Amino acid sequence: MPSLQIGKYEKADIHVFIPVEKFITGLRIRTLLLVCRRRRVRHQPVRARLARKIILISLFYWSRFNAAMRNYDYIEADDCYDMAVAWIRSGNIEKGVERLNRAIDLNPCFIYAYITLARAYALKKKYSDAVHALKRAAWIDPAFDRLHFLMAKYAYRNGDHKSALIFIERALSIDRKMLYELTKEFIMAGWPG
Repeated sequence: MPSLQIGKYEKADIHVFIPVEKFITGLRIRTLLLVCRRRRVRHQPVRARLARKIILISLFYWSRFNAAMRNYDYIEADDCYDMAVAWIRSGNIEKGVERLNRAIDLNPCFIYAYITLARAYALKKKYSDAVHALKRAAWIDPAFDRLHFLMAKYAYRNGDHKSALIFIERALSIDRKMLYELTKEFIMAGWPG
């Protein structure tokens, strides 16, 4: 069971360890020490109860704050995605890529932002970066067959026929669409090995 070192001799047991921002934890611990000094609490179990209470209160408010901010981040990620699509359509791909990366930072599970980012890299002929962006998305949602198909497409354009064949076989293992069958035949026909 982890324990929290408050001072030289004071420890408080924490039953569940949840990472919290350092400044909030530090602030709560300082508050605990002030309360202990004001009340002249010398008994160890009382200090431990106070420490637990303050830490649980801080975790409660931090989780509520995170939930509210997460909703706000999803809305901001949507806005960043819309701005990125507008920048890419207007021909400014660099700013579009910057906005897409911001959208992904705000909402890492935003799969279509990864797909659009890969498309933007492909427009700049950076196919290896496109494959890398799609690999990150496939790590989040491995059952989305379109990601594997797009990875195969960009790997083939990059000249990496072996990886393209691996990616298209993954897409076929998820869903046997005729498009994927034809793509596999196309890769096999163009692959010298």
